Amino acid sequence: MKSLIEQLKIDEGFSKMPYRCTANKLTIGYGYNLEANMLNIDPKIIKSWIDFGIYEHEAEAILLRCVNDISMQLEKKLVWWLKLNKARQGALINMGFMGVKKVMGFKQMLRCLERGDWVTASAQALDSEWAKDVGERAQRVAKIIRDGK
Repeated sequence: MKSLIEQLKIDEGFSKMPYRCTANKLTIGYGYNLEANMLNIDPKIIKSWIDFGIYEHEAEAILLRCVNDISMQLEKKLVWWLKLNKARQGALINMGFMGVKKVMGFKQMLRCLERGDWVTASAQALDSEWAKDVGERAQRVAKIIRDGK
């Protein structure tokens, strides 16, 4: 099993130059949404990335910061978060790249995760627009939710 960071690098892919993601957001590196700028990166740096691109080592540092930020947000919002094993936490972090607010909209899935109903939680993840948008990634994430590895 690939580490979460390795998997996210595959799922997000690397882009040196900005592009429009499936949600039509200006994105760079490993899926960093420049418009949301959730890490509050200096606008001058963002302007530089838009004009000249981002180095891969910068994108990896941003990816690590995003993973930590998403993890902290989920821990604050889900009191039972720490009871999940690392694999299931990683699955939710992976989903968090669409935005933690959107993950919180998966109410049935989250209720199932809280009570340990992995099969139904997995099915709920797949029964979504997100799953249609990301295809194989959703299948992989749902399998991690179901199997816990």
